[in-house]
Amino acid sequence: MKMPFGLKAWSPSFLRLSVNPFPLLILLAPLWVVKSCGDVQPDTRQEINDILLGNNVVATTGVIPLVADGRTAATIRITASPPVNTSYTIVGDLIDANNKPVLQFDKEGWRQVGTWYEEGYSGTYDEADRHLWLRFKPKISGDYRLKLKSEYFLDLKGAATNSRLPVTVVVTTSQFNGGLLFVTFIASAFLAICFLRLTYFRGRLCYGGKFKFLSSKSRNTRGIYDAGLVSLKLKGRYGYTSARQRRLASPRQYRVILDLAIQDSFGEILFKKDVIGWINFIHSESDEYFTVWMPCLFFRLDQPASLRFRISMPAFVERPDFIEQEWIQFELRDRVVVPWPVGATRIN
Repeated sequence: MKMPFGLKAWSPSFLRLSVNPFPLLILLAPLWVVKSCGDVQPDTRQEINDILLGNNVVATTGVIPLVADGRTAATIRITASPPVNTSYTIVGDLIDANNKPVLQFDKEGWRQVGTWYEEGYSGTYDEADRHLWLRFKPKISGDYRLKLKSEYFLDLKGAATNSRLPVTVVVTTSQFNGGLLFVTFIASAFLAICFLRLTYFRGRLCYGGKFKFLSSKSRNTRGIYDAGLVSLKLKGRYGYTSARQRRLASPRQYRVILDLAIQDSFGEILFKKDVIGWINFIHSESDEYFTVWMPCLFFRLDQPASLRFRISMPAFVERPDFIEQEWIQFELRDRVVVPWPVGATRIN
Protein backbone atom coordinates (compact mmCIF):
# COMPACT_ATOMS: atom_id res chain seq x y z
CA MET A 1 0.00 0.00 0.00
CA LYS A 2 1.03 3.60 -0.53
CA MET A 3 2.10 5.93 2.21
CA PRO A 4 -0.41 8.44 3.60
CA PHE A 5 -1.19 11.27 1.26
CA GLY A 6 -1.27 14.98 1.92
CA LEU A 7 -2.29 16.28 5.33
CA LYS A 8 -2.77 12.82 6.83
CA ALA A 9 0.98 12.30 6.96
CA TRP A 10 1.62 14.97 9.59
CA SER A 11 -1.69 16.15 11.03
CA PRO A 12 -2.35 15.69 14.78
CA SER A 13 -4.32 12.68 15.96
CA PHE A 14 -7.52 14.63 16.66
CA LEU A 15 -7.55 15.73 12.99
CA ARG A 16 -7.47 12.09 11.88
CA LEU A 17 -10.80 11.19 13.47
CA SER A 18 -13.05 9.35 11.06
CA VAL A 19 -15.86 11.87 11.58
CA ASN A 20 -14.25 15.26 12.07
CA PRO A 21 -16.08 18.53 11.38
CA PHE A 22 -13.27 20.75 12.72
CA PRO A 23 -11.57 21.33 9.33
CA LEU A 24 -14.82 22.94 8.17
CA LEU A 25 -13.88 25.91 10.36
CA ILE A 26 -11.58 27.05 7.57
CA LEU A 27 -14.72 28.19 5.74
CA LEU A 28 -14.88 30.99 8.29
CA ALA A 29 -12.01 32.70 6.45
CA PRO A 30 -13.98 33.67 3.31
CA LEU A 31 -17.08 34.23 5.47
CA TRP A 32 -15.09 36.69 7.57
CA VAL A 33 -14.23 38.61 4.40
CA VAL A 34 -17.93 38.78 3.52
CA LYS A 35 -18.83 39.85 7.06
CA SER A 36 -16.24 42.61 7.00
CA CYS A 37 -18.18 44.23 4.16
CA GLY A 38 -21.16 44.65 6.46
CA ASP A 39 -19.11 46.20 9.26
CA VAL A 40 -17.68 49.09 7.28
CA GLN A 41 -19.03 52.59 7.39
CA PRO A 42 -20.48 54.09 4.19
CA ASP A 43 -18.16 56.07 1.95
CA THR A 44 -18.12 59.85 2.24
CA ARG A 45 -17.59 62.28 -0.63
CA GLN A 46 -16.75 65.98 -0.53
CA GLU A 47 -16.45 67.99 -3.75
CA ILE A 48 -14.76 71.41 -3.83
CA ASN A 49 -15.28 73.56 -6.93
CA ASP A 50 -14.51 77.15 -7.92
CA ILE A 51 -10.77 76.91 -7.23
CA LEU A 52 -8.90 79.22 -9.61
CA LEU A 53 -5.10 79.17 -9.69
CA GLY A 54 -2.80 81.76 -11.25
CA ASN A 55 0.93 82.45 -11.29
CA ASN A 56 2.04 81.90 -7.69
CA VAL A 57 -1.51 82.46 -6.48
CA VAL A 58 -2.26 80.33 -3.41
CA ALA A 59 -5.75 78.89 -2.95
CA THR A 60 -6.86 77.19 0.24
CA THR A 61 -9.88 74.91 0.44
CA GLY A 62 -12.40 74.65 3.22
CA VAL A 63 -12.23 72.15 6.05
CA ILE A 64 -11.71 68.50 5.10
CA PRO A 65 -12.49 66.20 8.09
CA LEU A 66 -10.43 63.00 8.16
CA VAL A 67 -10.61 60.05 10.56
CA ALA A 68 -7.58 58.01 11.66
CA ASP A 69 -8.86 54.59 12.77
CA GLY A 70 -6.43 52.31 10.95
CA ARG A 71 -9.07 51.24 8.43
CA THR A 72 -10.34 54.40 6.75
CA ALA A 73 -8.40 55.54 3.69
CA ALA A 74 -8.78 58.96 2.10
CA THR A 75 -8.47 59.67 -1.61
CA ILE A 76 -7.87 63.14 -3.02
CA ARG A 77 -8.60 63.58 -6.74
CA ILE A 78 -7.59 66.82 -8.42
CA THR A 79 -8.82 67.65 -11.91
CA ALA A 80 -7.49 70.71 -13.73
CA SER A 81 -8.95 72.45 -16.79
CA PRO A 82 -5.87 74.09 -18.38
CA PRO A 83 -5.97 76.53 -21.30
CA VAL A 84 -5.14 75.21 -24.76
CA ASN A 85 -1.52 74.71 -25.75
CA THR A 86 -0.29 75.29 -22.22
CA SER A 87 1.85 73.41 -19.72
CA TYR A 88 1.59 74.05 -16.01
CA THR A 89 2.54 72.84 -12.56
CA ILE A 90 0.48 72.41 -9.39
CA VAL A 91 2.10 72.32 -5.96
CA GLY A 92 -0.04 71.19 -3.05
CA ASP A 93 0.13 70.85 0.72
CA LEU A 94 -2.30 69.10 3.03
CA ILE A 95 -2.20 71.14 6.23
CA ASP A 96 -3.64 70.39 9.66
CA ALA A 97 -5.50 72.69 12.02
CA ASN A 98 -2.16 74.31 13.03
CA ASN A 99 -1.29 75.12 9.39
CA LYS A 100 1.45 72.49 9.51
CA PRO A 101 1.92 70.54 6.26
CA VAL A 102 1.46 66.80 6.74
CA LEU A 103 1.50 65.79 3.06
CA GLN A 104 3.13 67.50 0.08
CA PHE A 105 2.85 66.76 -3.63
CA ASP A 106 3.25 68.36 -7.05
CA LYS A 107 1.88 67.75 -10.53
CA GLU A 108 3.08 68.77 -13.98
CA GLY A 109 0.40 68.83 -16.66
CA TRP A 110 -0.31 70.08 -20.13
CA ARG A 111 -2.94 70.51 -22.81
CA GLN A 112 -2.37 70.61 -26.54
CA VAL A 113 -4.85 71.21 -29.34
CA GLY A 114 -4.06 70.91 -33.03
CA THR A 115 -4.68 69.26 -36.38
CA TRP A 116 -3.25 65.94 -37.53
CA TYR A 117 -2.58 64.71 -41.07
CA GLU A 118 -1.94 61.13 -42.13
CA GLU A 119 -2.19 59.45 -45.57
CA GLY A 120 -4.60 61.97 -46.96
CA TYR A 121 -6.73 62.14 -43.83
CA SER A 122 -6.88 64.93 -41.29
CA GLY A 123 -8.63 65.80 -38.07
CA THR A 124 -8.31 67.69 -34.84
CA TYR A 125 -7.10 66.50 -31.47
CA ASP A 126 -7.36 67.77 -27.90
CA GLU A 127 -5.04 65.90 -25.55
CA ALA A 128 -4.21 66.75 -21.96
CA ASP A 129 -2.66 65.50 -18.73
CA ARG A 130 -4.93 67.00 -16.11
CA HIS A 131 -5.63 64.43 -13.38
CA LEU A 132 -3.91 63.68 -10.07
CA TRP A 133 -5.01 61.41 -7.25
CA LEU A 134 -3.54 60.52 -3.87
CA ARG A 135 -4.64 57.74 -1.52
CA PHE A 136 -3.46 57.59 2.09
CA LYS A 137 -4.47 56.79 5.67
CA PRO A 138 -4.37 59.70 8.12
CA LYS A 139 -2.29 59.23 11.25
CA ILE A 140 -4.31 61.70 13.33
CA SER A 141 -8.00 62.49 13.15
CA GLY A 142 -8.84 66.13 12.62
CA ASP A 143 -9.83 68.92 10.28
CA TYR A 144 -7.47 69.43 7.37
CA ARG A 145 -7.29 71.84 4.46
CA LEU A 146 -5.69 71.67 1.05
CA LYS A 147 -3.40 74.51 -0.09
CA LEU A 148 -2.74 74.69 -3.85
CA LYS A 149 -0.77 76.98 -6.13
CA SER A 150 0.58 77.00 -9.68
CA GLU A 151 4.21 78.07 -10.09
CA TYR A 152 4.26 78.67 -13.85
CA PHE A 153 2.35 78.54 -17.12
CA LEU A 154 4.24 77.97 -20.40
CA ASP A 155 3.09 78.05 -24.01
CA LEU A 156 4.24 75.69 -26.77
CA LYS A 157 7.44 77.72 -27.26
CA GLY A 158 8.32 77.58 -23.57
CA ALA A 159 7.50 81.20 -22.90
CA ALA A 160 5.77 82.17 -19.67
CA THR A 161 2.14 83.16 -19.95
CA ASN A 162 -0.33 84.79 -17.61
CA SER A 163 -3.10 82.18 -17.44
CA ARG A 164 -5.71 80.91 -15.03
CA LEU A 165 -6.25 77.27 -14.06
CA PRO A 166 -9.68 76.12 -12.79
CA VAL A 167 -9.32 73.14 -10.44
CA THR A 168 -11.84 70.73 -8.94
CA VAL A 169 -11.00 68.72 -5.81
CA VAL A 170 -12.92 65.61 -4.74
CA VAL A 171 -12.13 63.99 -1.38
CA THR A 172 -13.57 60.53 -0.63
CA THR A 173 -13.10 58.24 2.35
CA SER A 174 -13.69 54.49 2.45
CA GLN A 175 -12.89 51.69 4.86
CA PHE A 176 -11.89 49.05 2.33
CA ASN A 177 -10.60 48.58 -1.18
CA GLY A 178 -13.34 46.81 -3.13
CA GLY A 179 -11.01 45.21 -5.65
CA LEU A 180 -8.58 43.99 -3.01
CA LEU A 181 -11.44 42.65 -0.90
CA PHE A 182 -12.82 40.68 -3.86
CA VAL A 183 -9.40 39.17 -4.61
CA THR A 184 -8.99 38.27 -0.93
CA PHE A 185 -12.37 36.54 -0.90
CA ILE A 186 -11.60 34.52 -4.04
CA ALA A 187 -8.13 33.53 -2.77
CA SER A 188 -9.36 32.53 0.70
CA ALA A 189 -12.28 30.54 -0.75
CA PHE A 190 -9.95 28.75 -3.19
CA LEU A 191 -7.47 27.85 -0.43
CA ALA A 192 -10.32 26.68 1.83
CA ILE A 193 -11.69 24.40 -0.89
CA CYS A 194 -8.22 22.98 -1.61
CA PHE A 195 -7.68 22.30 2.09
CA LEU A 196 -11.03 20.52 2.43
CA ARG A 197 -10.39 18.43 -0.69
CA LEU A 198 -7.08 17.30 0.79
CA THR A 199 -8.72 16.54 4.13
CA TYR A 200 -12.03 14.83 3.40
CA PHE A 201 -12.81 11.57 1.58
CA ARG A 202 -9.18 11.01 0.49
CA GLY A 203 -7.46 8.97 3.17
CA ARG A 204 -4.81 6.56 1.92
CA LEU A 205 -5.17 4.90 -1.46
CA CYS A 206 -4.82 1.18 -0.85
CA TYR A 207 -5.58 -0.07 -4.33
CA GLY A 208 -7.35 1.18 -7.41
CA GLY A 209 -7.21 1.68 -11.11
CA LYS A 210 -9.05 1.38 -14.40
CA PHE A 211 -9.55 -2.17 -15.62
CA LYS A 212 -11.27 -4.10 -18.36
CA PHE A 213 -12.13 -7.06 -16.15
CA LEU A 214 -12.83 -6.20 -12.54
CA SER A 215 -12.94 -9.66 -11.00
CA SER A 216 -9.38 -10.52 -12.08
CA LYS A 217 -7.98 -7.70 -9.91
CA SER A 218 -9.63 -8.90 -6.72
CA ARG A 219 -6.51 -10.55 -5.31
CA ASN A 220 -4.60 -7.26 -5.52
CA THR A 221 -6.92 -5.73 -2.93
CA ARG A 222 -5.50 -7.88 -0.13
CA GLY A 223 -3.64 -5.86 2.47
CA ILE A 224 -3.63 -4.46 5.98
CA TYR A 225 -6.35 -1.84 6.36
CA ASP A 226 -6.06 0.58 9.27
CA ALA A 227 -8.77 1.06 11.87
CA GLY A 228 -11.35 3.66 10.95
CA LEU A 229 -13.31 4.23 7.78
CA VAL A 230 -12.64 2.38 4.53
CA SER A 231 -14.30 3.64 1.35
CA LEU A 232 -15.00 1.96 -1.98
CA LYS A 233 -15.74 4.18 -4.99
CA LEU A 234 -16.61 2.74 -8.36
CA LYS A 235 -17.50 4.09 -11.78
CA GLY A 236 -17.41 2.65 -15.24
CA ARG A 237 -18.65 2.62 -18.79
CA TYR A 238 -20.72 0.27 -20.93
CA GLY A 239 -21.31 0.46 -24.67
CA TYR A 240 -23.19 -1.22 -27.47
CA THR A 241 -21.43 -4.12 -29.14
CA SER A 242 -20.57 -3.90 -32.81
CA ALA A 243 -23.38 -6.35 -33.60
CA ARG A 244 -26.12 -4.36 -31.85
CA GLN A 245 -26.95 -0.67 -31.94
CA ARG A 246 -29.42 1.33 -29.95
CA ARG A 247 -33.02 1.11 -31.08
CA LEU A 248 -35.47 4.00 -30.79
CA ALA A 249 -37.37 2.18 -28.05
CA SER A 250 -34.24 1.19 -26.12
CA PRO A 251 -34.30 2.16 -22.43
CA ARG A 252 -32.06 4.94 -21.20
CA GLN A 253 -31.29 3.26 -17.89
CA TYR A 254 -30.40 -0.29 -16.80
CA ARG A 255 -30.22 -1.84 -13.40
CA VAL A 256 -26.96 -3.57 -12.51
CA ILE A 257 -25.80 -5.60 -9.52
CA LEU A 258 -22.35 -5.28 -7.94
CA ASP A 259 -21.32 -8.51 -6.23
CA LEU A 260 -19.21 -7.56 -3.20
CA ALA A 261 -17.62 -9.83 -0.62
CA ILE A 262 -14.99 -9.05 2.02
CA GLN A 263 -12.72 -11.83 3.30
CA ASP A 264 -10.24 -11.97 6.14
CA SER A 265 -6.76 -13.47 6.01
CA PHE A 266 -8.20 -17.00 6.50
CA GLY A 267 -10.59 -16.69 3.60
CA GLU A 268 -13.64 -16.35 5.82
CA ILE A 269 -16.32 -14.07 4.41
CA LEU A 270 -16.92 -11.20 6.82
CA PHE A 271 -19.36 -9.29 4.64
CA LYS A 272 -21.31 -10.09 1.50
CA LYS A 273 -23.83 -7.95 -0.32
CA ASP A 274 -25.35 -7.32 -3.72
CA VAL A 275 -25.18 -3.57 -4.29
CA ILE A 276 -27.69 -2.10 -6.71
CA GLY A 277 -26.40 0.42 -9.23
CA TRP A 278 -27.57 1.98 -12.44
CA ILE A 279 -26.24 2.24 -15.98
CA ASN A 280 -27.34 5.53 -17.55
CA PHE A 281 -27.40 6.29 -21.27
CA ILE A 282 -25.27 9.22 -22.47
CA HIS A 283 -25.54 10.69 -25.95
CA SER A 284 -22.86 12.97 -27.39
CA GLU A 285 -22.19 14.30 -30.86
CA SER A 286 -19.67 11.58 -31.64
CA ASP A 287 -20.65 8.65 -29.44
CA GLU A 288 -23.34 6.86 -27.47
CA TYR A 289 -22.45 5.02 -24.28
CA PHE A 290 -23.55 4.22 -20.74
CA THR A 291 -22.02 5.39 -17.47
CA VAL A 292 -22.14 3.37 -14.28
CA TRP A 293 -23.49 4.99 -11.14
CA MET A 294 -22.75 3.12 -7.93
CA PRO A 295 -23.13 4.53 -4.40
CA CYS A 296 -19.94 5.13 -2.43
CA LEU A 297 -19.65 2.39 0.19
CA PHE A 298 -18.14 2.90 3.64
CA PHE A 299 -16.91 0.25 6.07
CA ARG A 300 -15.75 0.69 9.64
CA LEU A 301 -12.89 -1.25 11.20
CA ASP A 302 -12.45 -1.27 14.97
CA GLN A 303 -8.85 -2.40 14.57
CA PRO A 304 -6.39 -2.98 11.72
CA ALA A 305 -7.25 -6.06 9.70
CA SER A 306 -5.98 -8.06 6.73
CA LEU A 307 -8.78 -7.97 4.18
CA ARG A 308 -9.49 -8.86 0.59
CA PHE A 309 -12.31 -7.34 -1.44
CA ARG A 310 -13.94 -9.55 -4.05
CA ILE A 311 -15.69 -7.27 -6.52
CA SER A 312 -17.43 -8.26 -9.73
CA MET A 313 -19.95 -6.78 -12.13
CA PRO A 314 -21.66 -8.37 -15.14
CA ALA A 315 -19.64 -8.02 -18.31
CA PHE A 316 -22.83 -7.88 -20.39
CA VAL A 317 -26.38 -6.67 -20.03
CA GLU A 318 -28.44 -8.74 -22.47
CA ARG A 319 -32.02 -7.55 -22.07
CA PRO A 320 -33.65 -5.76 -23.73
CA ASP A 321 -30.45 -4.75 -25.61
CA PHE A 322 -26.99 -6.21 -25.64
CA ILE A 323 -24.43 -3.85 -24.08
CA GLU A 324 -21.00 -4.79 -22.82
CA GLN A 325 -18.63 -3.51 -20.20
CA GLU A 326 -15.82 -1.33 -21.58
CA TRP A 327 -13.98 -0.46 -18.36
CA ILE A 328 -14.47 -0.17 -14.62
CA GLN A 329 -12.53 2.15 -12.33
CA PHE A 330 -12.53 1.78 -8.57
CA GLU A 331 -10.62 3.04 -5.54
CA LEU A 332 -10.16 1.45 -2.13
CA ARG A 333 -9.05 3.85 0.61
CA ASP A 334 -8.57 3.57 4.34
CA ARG A 335 -7.96 6.31 6.95
CA VAL A 336 -10.89 8.15 5.39
CA VAL A 337 -12.09 11.31 7.16
CA VAL A 338 -15.63 12.62 6.62
CA PRO A 339 -17.18 15.88 7.85
CA TRP A 340 -20.41 14.26 9.05
CA PRO A 341 -21.59 10.73 9.95
CA VAL A 342 -22.08 8.36 7.03
CA GLY A 343 -23.76 4.99 6.82
CA ALA A 344 -20.78 2.68 7.41
CA THR A 345 -20.95 -1.11 7.78
CA ARG A 346 -18.95 -2.47 10.71
CA ILE A 347 -16.68 -5.30 9.55
CA ASN A 348 -14.93 -6.56 12.69
